Amino acid sequence: NFTIPTDIGLKYVKQRISINQTEWLETWFVPAKQSSPNGTILLFPGNGSSKGKQLLAPTKVFHALNYDSLLVDFRGVGG
Repeated sequence: NFTIPTDIGLKYVKQRISINQTEWLETWFVPAKQSSPNGTILLFPGNGSSKGKQLLAPTKVFHALNYDSLLVDFRGVGG
């Protein structure tokens, strides 16, 4: 992931979802603009791509609509 949410003005928290003892999926949690979000959106990239390539533009839209977003990379790509 060469582009991260702060590159487009969004704060985020990097997290991991454990698959087993040695593998995980990297996620970015982008909180809503206001403290009371409208909901949470889960975003996954297309086949062979990563969250940094495909998911930042839609995340910015959901952020403007006051949704939390969780961007998830698939196993073996991205983070």
